[in-house]
Amino acid sequence: MFEQLAKAFLGSSSSYSSNAQSGNGSTTREDPKAKGTTAAPSVLREDLYKAIQECSRWLATSTPGDGFAYRPVLEILKPHYPDLEVPFGIAQEEIAIIVGAVTNLAFEYTGCAPESYTAIIAFRTWIDTLDNAIRTWRSKGESAASTANRICDGVVQGVNVAADPSFITKEFTGRLQVINMCKTISVSAYGANSSQTRQSDALWGSRLLSS
Repeated sequence: MFEQLAKAFLGSSSSYSSNAQSGNGSTTREDPKAKGTTAAPSVLREDLYKAIQECSRWLATSTPGDGFAYRPVLEILKPHYPDLEVPFGIAQEEIAIIVGAVTNLAFEYTGCAPESYTAIIAFRTWIDTLDNAIRTWRSKGESAASTANRICDGVVQGVNVAADPSFITKEFTGRLQVINMCKTISVSAYGANSSQTRQSDALWGSRLLSS
């Protein structure tokens, strides 16, 4: 799963370490910015908020995973990540790749925002969007369980696997806040005491220690 998501985001030239697949949380690359956006901070911020808005609409429907409805989000992301590819017919990976790419855009904004608090606010807006989508689908009960599980699993994979935390610079003063926000997605999806949430905590903890 990890290699498929990394390839979809970075293209065939990806140099991600296979360590992440083995579970130690490392997602190092030879050049962490090699596949990053070159947009000006103002453009990056504008596109990030556009992508968040489109994702909010997309995740509120039952269409995530249909192979088509994500395209307005993809149009925003493509200028920043030309190698971004979304496999057709694999619902969870589709959601994970789109969520991972928007998360990367938010990660990248932490490195160029004029003030750290503006990056933190933007990232909080994104995490709140994902949290709201998860909670809304979970609240629908058994009648929507299949869609809820698909969206929850895809969102968690997007944040924890498809996204690349090496885009967060060490100089960013809100680094710990951003990482803690990432951890909350598993809590929303699976509960505070679930095995998935414990795994997520361990993953982000190891990333923080190794960075």
